[in-house]
Amino acid sequence: MSWWVIVPAAIAAGAIVLIPGLVIAYSATARGVTAWGLAPLLSMTVFVVLSLGLGVAHLPFTAVTAAVGTAVIVAVTAIVLVLVLRRRGVRPLHTDRPWINAMILVTVVIALITFSIRFASALVHPDAISQTFDDVFHLNGVRYIIDTHDANPLTFINLDAAFGGPGGFYPNLWHVLASLTALYSGASIPVALNALNIVICGVIWPLGCVLLVRSLVGPRLVALLATGILSASFGAFPMLLVTYGVLYPNLLGLAALPAALGILVFATRLATKPTLVPVLAWIAFIATIPGIAMAHPNAFVSLLVVGFPLMFAFGWRWFKDARAEGASRARLTRGAVITAVIAVVGLVLFIVLRPPRSTATWGPSKGLWDAIWSAITNGQDNAAQWAVSILVLVGVAAVFVARRNWWLVGSLALVWFFYVATAIMREGGWRFAVTGTWYSDIHRLVALGPVVLVPLAVIGVQWLADLAASLGAVLAGRRAQPALDVDADRAAIPGDEDAAASGRRWPVVFGTAFGLVVILVAAVVAQVGPGLASMSGWTGASFAQVPNSWLLSSDERALIDRVPNEVPKDAVVAGDPWTGASLVWALADRRTLAPHIYGARTPAANLILARLRHATPGSKVCAALKKENVTYALDFGSNGLFGPKRINKGMNGLSASPVLTLIDQQGPAKLYKVTGCD
Repeated sequence: MSWWVIVPAAIAAGAIVLIPGLVIAYSATARGVTAWGLAPLLSMTVFVVLSLGLGVAHLPFTAVTAAVGTAVIVAVTAIVLVLVLRRRGVRPLHTDRPWINAMILVTVVIALITFSIRFASALVHPDAISQTFDDVFHLNGVRYIIDTHDANPLTFINLDAAFGGPGGFYPNLWHVLASLTALYSGASIPVALNALNIVICGVIWPLGCVLLVRSLVGPRLVALLATGILSASFGAFPMLLVTYGVLYPNLLGLAALPAALGILVFATRLATKPTLVPVLAWIAFIATIPGIAMAHPNAFVSLLVVGFPLMFAFGWRWFKDARAEGASRARLTRGAVITAVIAVVGLVLFIVLRPPRSTATWGPSKGLWDAIWSAITNGQDNAAQWAVSILVLVGVAAVFVARRNWWLVGSLALVWFFYVATAIMREGGWRFAVTGTWYSDIHRLVALGPVVLVPLAVIGVQWLADLAASLGAVLAGRRAQPALDVDADRAAIPGDEDAAASGRRWPVVFGTAFGLVVILVAAVVAQVGPGLASMSGWTGASFAQVPNSWLLSSDERALIDRVPNEVPKDAVVAGDPWTGASLVWALADRRTLAPHIYGARTPAANLILARLRHATPGSKVCAALKKENVTYALDFGSNGLFGPKRINKGMNGLSASPVLTLIDQQGPAKLYKVTGCD
């Protein structure tokens, strides 16, 4: 299958995550990178409102109702914003020049191409599926929405509501976006979700990083170009969450964090040349929270963690300015009370928003010094990534020298603290108290790191460029430009007569050229280095479709691909989810008895999974088959995802049952029809 088949699905996914949010963002006076970086987050919240609203109203979630509902939500929101803001005369605080927007496009395209090439080379085929535990739930979850027209997150958890079973809450925003991608593009579910993940990693993530960097250092040429390249240069994210788990909802949530942080920088008045008034920035930030939380709750808690130093810096600056202005004791007291309330609410959310302790089963994996060294060198799950690690350390130095954006170092310290704690703490109550938000799973903490590491590395590159410009000015006999001067790049822009007249063009061009060389060297070292290479190898192994694949072998996939021609549309197929047989629902559009490896099941379903190989005419198993409307069964052998011990033993060796007739076989994979129970 050619990779060109993924293009329509990728275009559909891009339109879904960008267009609704762009309309709202522009209505709220956002422009340029602010609008484009904020757009996916606003779109995410729109689809949260849509899926929840249709579900509560018991209206079907289809391509038509989703389009109409989205249009209504966006139109109402945009009209209200335009009317209110026009009446109050609110305008953008700062509008970037056209060349800035051009650089934004260039940097995002660089990131998109870089990630797409690496992703495609690892997957080999555009319809490849992850051979990992969670993929059974994620693929069948997308099929659940498409088949049942129900995207309500309040009833999504077990996928059993499709059969009249119990439902429960699950943050299913990623599944909603994947189902819409499939519906609007006509692509198969594997192609649709791979296209969506490319958009998440190659569009949402770099756009958010650019917005965050823009808020921190202003419209800087070197910084903007560095952001796109460096956002695709960390093995920890986004590639890790496409590989491990697979944690697609977590991937979506973390990809949205940089943009949310950038908007929060605008809101707290700590931005360089802000493009939104603080009140609008606060409203925009609050509007992003439902989308992030419904992508994955721990993404929202992660936002609280990395945003805490920023809020602390905001509060510290407010009290300092208030005292300098001679504020009354009452005003200072109100500020202290508000600060305390925000801190307490944040702490409560950190404690409450976590999974049950029974799901936080991961234990320690490293010693103390090994964990610290792995964090500093970005070698947590692969070889050390020296190029980006050095740039991060340079960025930390630049923050202290410039005395600006120091809160980023605090955020990095918190991320490293939780990572080290997860790596070394023994199982028990304290481990869950500290790390339970992330399931005590070290990989989720590893993936959080680049949210802070990318902007720090970019600041490091820009600082080196500014130092080079200062050196060039000294050599030219001019006054040196201060590091991180947001206007330093103006002289490098053709047609800037003021800069040319001041005689600063040559030093700044020299500094810019030096910065670009640093970016190029870092990119080459990172992209061809062992860190990303090992991550790509891991990804390739987790998606490989071979005779001994972890979840679904090549023979089993080939047999499932023939099922639509051999099994009626309304049939229910029994299969052991541990062997990947339950993916017949997602891949062949034939309902399965057990849509997920875990989940609430009826006694009849449990009996079938445990005893089908022993079924005889007139037996209780036959009665269960009739009750569950099961007329076909897949036998994918005795080797499940985690070995023969983790299977439903009644679902293999089905040839022993006289009520089943073999109708197709591919290697050891077999498809049976129930023929002897009547």
